[in-house]
Amino acid sequence: MKTTFTQANAVTLAFIMVFFTLSLSSCSKDDGDNNVTPELEVKTVEDLDGSKTRVLLDDSGNPITNENGDEVLVPIRAYFDFSAGKEVDSTSTTWDIKFDGTTLSFGNGAEAQLVEGIFDNYVTAPSTGFSTENMAGSGTWYNYTATTDPQHAILPIPGKILVLKTHDDKYAKIELISYYRGNPDTSAEAFKDFMNRPDSKVYTFRYVVQPDGSTNLK
Repeated sequence: MKTTFTQANAVTLAFIMVFFTLSLSSCSKDDGDNNVTPELEVKTVEDLDGSKTRVLLDDSGNPITNENGDEVLVPIRAYFDFSAGKEVDSTSTTWDIKFDGTTLSFGNGAEAQLVEGIFDNYVTAPSTGFSTENMAGSGTWYNYTATTDPQHAILPIPGKILVLKTHDDKYAKIELISYYRGNPDTSAEAFKDFMNRPDSKVYTFRYVVQPDGSTNLK
């Protein structure tokens, strides 16, 4: 059988070739998009409460009282597991940081260090310099204002980033934002009244965790 290649055949072939080329281009673009590493999510924790207390009990489970007959209260610290992204209790074997007033403690193998920088622009965790030592004292992650307005306040230091190596060897960056319930405006007149300012030991912070174990924090 003789086949005749007509103009109609040529037009049809041209359309097929154009469609095939566009399909290849689309697949190539999709493959390229799949290779793009998504940015890590910035998470914010509001009002992690380390201000709570409980009644101190004796060995028999009875409340202990002071000389005035009042029940003795002891603080309940706040513990946070950054890999899980949640508060845990003191018996947990996965907490990374204990928030104890102005003291930050690290547990279960977690280590940390303070660095200077802008949170959003800090994209790579250091490979050395980590420590299990507590962070405490004015000038570490916070300043204590003493008699400077607002008096007797705990204010996180802008530009200080806490870099954490978690209990399960993941890297994280943390920016402590507030030491007071509700993250109040510390420049407001109302905040100057330290007898009536919001509860302290209630933490607001934001953080990023790299789940793959690399030092990339972008």
